[in-house]
Amino acid sequence: MREFEKKELIGSLFCPALTLLWGLIRGLVDFSWGAEFTGRGSFRLTAFVAILIGGILPFIMTLAGKIHTEQYLKKRLIIIVIVYVVTGFISQIGYPVILFAYDMLVYIGAIIYQVRRVQNKDTSGGERAVLILSDPIVYWTIYWFVFWLIDLFL
Repeated sequence: MREFEKKELIGSLFCPALTLLWGLIRGLVDFSWGAEFTGRGSFRLTAFVAILIGGILPFIMTLAGKIHTEQYLKKRLIIIVIVYVVTGFISQIGYPVILFAYDMLVYIGAIIYQVRRVQNKDTSGGERAVLILSDPIVYWTIYWFVFWLIDLFL
């Protein structure tokens, strides 16, 4: 693999950095509510998973394997912004079960779209791994799925 130019490196590390940052902020906010990791507090572990698997691991894979993913950045950012805005509007509904269902549909749809449309037949296995592991939408989905499941059933 070829070495990174500065712009390529920034583009390749942007989503892992975004996922790492989300995990750090979410973890700090959730930790400020208390350090409970059982029952209602177990969803807080997903923020730490985002830090380790969504941030640090793709950073290492990108740098050590010289995996270039900068060419996917624009499409990924568009999807991330759309998901963020749409779920923001959905949050105005006010009915927890409907909110949960719509959020999950948007999140899962965005993940499927990225796997099927952002990646292409020329995407290497290493690129696919970094793209999926560093996708913040994956961690938002897991976080909110576990949060709502616990909130609705505990």
